[in-house]
Amino acid sequence: MTNGREAKYNVFVTSTGAEIQHRVLSPDVLPRLLQACQTELADERPQPPTQEVAVGPGQTEHIENPHDDAYIAALREWEQMVVALRGVKLKALMEEYALIYEVDYDAVREYREAMQAVGVDLSDESDKALYLWHLTIPDPLDVGVLIGALSGKRVEQAVRDQTDLFLRSLPGSAVNGVETAG
Repeated sequence: MTNGREAKYNVFVTSTGAEIQHRVLSPDVLPRLLQACQTELADERPQPPTQEVAVGPGQTEHIENPHDDAYIAALREWEQMVVALRGVKLKALMEEYALIYEVDYDAVREYREAMQAVGVDLSDESDKALYLWHLTIPDPLDVGVLIGALSGKRVEQAVRDQTDLFLRSLPGSAVNGVETAG
């Protein structure tokens, strides 16, 4: 009950046909998760190298060179680690708060047994994770659209956002007339 009323949640229908109720999250959740991940991985962030530069007759200074190719590559790798960690944290937030669901423990048990029979060990996966990400929402496109729905976007806009994100990840692709680096 919320203020004397029963709370109503939005419903997301996955490509498997499952209906998942969900809360709409504040727009600042993703930026806050990103900041938390950057802070958590701050000690691993590469520092730009310095180079000695002449600033006058007989005078030199060491200045940072953020354009160093090795530094740029290391920074991209660190940024990918941050994004991956944000994905892990977002999935945990979805499992524990944003998605309203009941785990079908019989289906999870059957899935574990079937995977074990073909040599795949899922003992490190929680029942919640298996139910959501393997049985109910296994399609990455569904996950992207669901993330958009959690942030209050209409499904059509969330699909466009996911399509644009995918296209931007392709080397040399153009999105909205803008060539992306590859």
